[in-house]
Amino acid sequence: MIIYALRSKRILNGLAPHFVRDVRIDNVLYVGHKDNHVGHSPTGLSYSRIKTRVTEQTFTAINTIAYGLDVRPARVAALLTFEALHDVTFVDTYIKKYLEDNLNDYQILELKKIIDYIRRDFDTDVGWASLLSFVIDEVKEPLTTLKEKVNTFVIKSWQDK
Repeated sequence: MIIYALRSKRILNGLAPHFVRDVRIDNVLYVGHKDNHVGHSPTGLSYSRIKTRVTEQTFTAINTIAYGLDVRPARVAALLTFEALHDVTFVDTYIKKYLEDNLNDYQILELKKIIDYIRRDFDTDVGWASLLSFVIDEVKEPLTTLKEKVNTFVIKSWQDK
């Protein structure tokens, strides 16, 4: 998530207005201003500490952004993770890869047919994440695996129509 956010110009441009110092990231100069601030976290919230390993190059990029924002690298990692989790393209790509890794080719093909059907007949741009959310909500049976939920949905809800 952090690497995706570091490569995303949209996410970096969203952080740019908060830079306190001038920084250069991937040949782009972001100009800071001393009156800018990232904002403070709301008080009264409980936080959990997480650990992650990144390459030296990624850590250097995080440190550069931390310097520009005048915050600690952990805060930048949290901001980048938050932004990646709220990026529709990232979530959709992640869910699609997860489904491809955990479902067989037939199930993926059926889900693609459902997405094509919804896009064609309802003129709605539905993604993998929203389809997976719908499948999980629709299948009320207490099934333990994603494969079982998709099979139940495809057999009972989709192929009957």
